[in-house]
Amino acid sequence: MWRLCPVFIISVVFLTAVCVFCSPCGQHEYLTDQHTCCPMCNPGFHVVSHCSELNHTTCEPCPESSFTDELSGLLQCRPCAVCDPGLRVRRPCNSTSDTLCKPLESTDTPKQEEKLSVGVLVALILLGIFCLVLVYCCLVFVCGHDSALAYCVTLCELISNI
Repeated sequence: MWRLCPVFIISVVFLTAVCVFCSPCGQHEYLTDQHTCCPMCNPGFHVVSHCSELNHTTCEPCPESSFTDELSGLLQCRPCAVCDPGLRVRRPCNSTSDTLCKPLESTDTPKQEEKLSVGVLVALILLGIFCLVLVYCCLVFVCGHDSALAYCVTLCELISNI
């Protein structure tokens, strides 16, 4: 079981690299069904017609209750979220951002937002460290260093037990 861990991570890294570096289109372009690279629409807009040799991509603003929050080649904007029961709208949806919901009993004090931000930051840092350790383990495993391999095996066994 532990031998699959490094193989899986290396496969994911390789496939990600293939997707990023082998795309025929530029960073701000999308690939159409006709294998043409067209310029993306700005946030708040969606594609009405793809580009051609003579025309640029035609974009239209997102209709009400929909949005796009990044450059895209989407033919339709994403629908705005509706807050679940027990939640209320903190920030309404607009053409460039989705609805942001919060609990009904929540008060908007800076300390609560600060605690949430610190918690998210700590989680992201821990996730980053975890990923670095796994990448290190995989590289060491491939290079064949036995002492670090034992640590990688232990780490992978712990992960598989979660």
